[in-house]
Amino acid sequence: QKSGLNRSILDADWGQFQEVLTSAAEDAEKLVWKGPAAHSSNTCNSCGHTSKNNRVTRDLFVCENCGEREHADVNAAGTMLNRAGLAQWGSLAGVVVAGVSHEAIAL
Repeated sequence: QKSGLNRSILDADWGQFQEVLTSAAEDAEKLVWKGPAAHSSNTCNSCGHTSKNNRVTRDLFVCENCGEREHADVNAAGTMLNRAGLAQWGSLAGVVVAGVSHEAIAL
């Protein structure tokens, strides 16, 4: 079942997805920020330390530098907000963060 999902994801039209996401965000008066997602799952959104050892399990993130502990997806979202310069908002507060690799979408 997972291989079918992976194939489906690889076959997806990411350009079309980006257009739909951007259009929906504009309609809802939201901001879409496109940026590099590389290492966002291994980078601490509190201190910026990056290590594969920070990702203890699939769902648990514990920074080996500062001890920050939270759900891995929440940490990665915070890292993306930091990269976008939006961390001071304290939450997603109307921002759609679309992390993409440079290879996925050429702008």
